[in-house]
Amino acid sequence: MTSEPIQLATLSRGENATVIEITAGEATAKRLADLGFVRGGHVEMIRTGRPCLVRIGTACIGLGLEIQQVILLQRDNTIGRTAVVLGETT
Repeated sequence: MTSEPIQLATLSRGENATVIEITAGEATAKRLADLGFVRGGHVEMIRTGRPCLVRIGTACIGLGLEIQQVILLQRDNTIGRTAVVLGETT
């Protein structure tokens, strides 16, 4: 059973998700694809807010709210390794 797509902005710290769609214009969608936000890409929310900080592949990327809203995801049932970048413990 698949759940409804969610926006990146709705992920909580430490949550993982899979990219299912980018609902942006062509230029923004291409830029996001260049950063690794492609269908099937794995995303981990490291820090929520504006900007949020996400891990995609081996990169950590900060994204403003407008961009967070155009990245649609399928929530995974796993918690990631969040705090390595921030030097915190989970």
